[in-house]
Amino acid sequence: MGCFSCKDSRVKCDLEKPSCGRCKRLTHVCPGYPDTWSLIHRQQNEQVSRKVQLRVNRQQRLRQNNTDTPPLTASAIHASPVSVSRDIDQNVQIYAVHRMYYDLCFDASVGVFVALPFIAVNTSVSPFMHALQAAALAHSSANLNQYGLLPKLEYCAAVSALKRDIAEPAQLQNDAILMSIFLLGLFEVIVQQRSERKVETDGLKCHPHATGALALIRYRTRQKLDSSIDISVFQFYRHVRVSQSFHDIAKSPTLADVDIFRTDPSSLKTDFQIWLHLSTKSFRQLQTLGMPHPLSPNVRVLLPTPGTSMDY
Repeated sequence: MGCFSCKDSRVKCDLEKPSCGRCKRLTHVCPGYPDTWSLIHRQQNEQVSRKVQLRVNRQQRLRQNNTDTPPLTASAIHASPVSVSRDIDQNVQIYAVHRMYYDLCFDASVGVFVALPFIAVNTSVSPFMHALQAAALAHSSANLNQYGLLPKLEYCAAVSALKRDIAEPAQLQNDAILMSIFLLGLFEVIVQQRSERKVETDGLKCHPHATGALALIRYRTRQKLDSSIDISVFQFYRHVRVSQSFHDIAKSPTLADVDIFRTDPSSLKTDFQIWLHLSTKSFRQLQTLGMPHPLSPNVRVLLPTPGTSMDY
């Protein structure tokens, strides 16, 4: 406290007004005293001044950095834009995979779905990763009714990578290749359920790619490369084929037309013979697909021996 002159000289001021005694002795014009408001808020003023100075210094550094970068030329301005990686795509894929694990794999009783997360952790095979993302995104898009997420690009990438890897015999012993075919079929099932269209195949109409998967299982068992994954995938296809056989029988016109049984009882025997023929034919198709006996401990002994080519 004191007049401005005494404060600058760091001497004691007698606080006389309107001029202090020191200024009178030195015959100086006393500059006066600071007002009460400035004395009360002098600490806040110093803090605000310090913050302002820091902000000014930061802006000056930014301007200096901008001046160091070379200016854009006309050719660079009109050049094609550079593609920037979209992190949101990766996040959607991660969410979709976890969603499929939660809906289909966790607490599942089907061996092929139980093994799916473990194979995903222990492998980095390109066809499997593309097929996993394709099936997962298709599953999430169907549940969320956001069909724009349908990953046709992932599906095409998985098929292309599968064509390349399946031509190498060393890759066929990898369980991830077999699971890739299974996931491609799962993707097709989700797509055809949404679009309500039928996918015609040789054996399993409700699960495409089954013929290729079964052919790969036959090859792996003959070469003694099969594992528990082969048994799980084979049992899944067998269950689907049995369910489909009953579904096809129920949709037979001879069984669905109940009025024939009511109006013409004599046709019951004939229709029963037709139903028996259809049932026998369906289970013969099961045998051609390689359905093992329920008591068989290993698929290798019971799979049929005739060769089957893989259409990949």
